Amino acid sequence: RAAPAIAVPPARGLPSAVGSSCACSGNIYNCDDFTHSWDAQACYMRCKDITGADVHRLDADNDGTACEWEY
Repeated sequence: RAAPAIAVPPARGLPSAVGSSCACSGNIYNCDDFTHSWDAQACYMRCKDITGADVHRLDADNDGTACEWEY
């Protein structure tokens, strides 16, 4: 029998980046828009893969980790 799925809450009314629905057109999200650092990281990685850039400027020190305030 399969284990039950664990729901990940979306960031403050934004589409859940984990669900691959983070928009990558323009600088529209800030670190404060995300409840969890893993949502910010997922959005950062998705947009980096799609556009080749940190379009939301979530990685201020350019080390590959977005919104490091929760680590």
